[in-house]
Amino acid sequence: MNVVLTGNQGFIGKNLEINLRLNKNINLEVINRKTKNLKVLKLCKNCDVLIHVAGSNRPSKNYYFKRDNVQLTSKLINFLDPKKKIKKLSSFQLLNLMKIVNMEHQKN
Repeated sequence: MNVVLTGNQGFIGKNLEINLRLNKNINLEVINRKTKNLKVLKLCKNCDVLIHVAGSNRPSKNYYFKRDNVQLTSKLINFLDPKKKIKKLSSFQLLNLMKIVNMEHQKN
């Protein structure tokens, strides 16, 4: 099984990577900030499972939150093979995103 993991430099991703590498049936690839878009595209197109735990939790500016969470997630979804169906999409950042969108709406 081809598994792609983002966020392997954070606490959750680092521990998840260690445990996934123990399973001989998993071919694990990791994506981080240094990974080029072409490689991200190739990995996403060929993956059976994408585990996306990368993101910013306490960015200094809203822009960084959008870049590291919203834009990255959007890019990954767009890179997935459209013939494969997304079976589950979940995010810990959803509540934070809603908070930021609400704050920006209140400013306007």
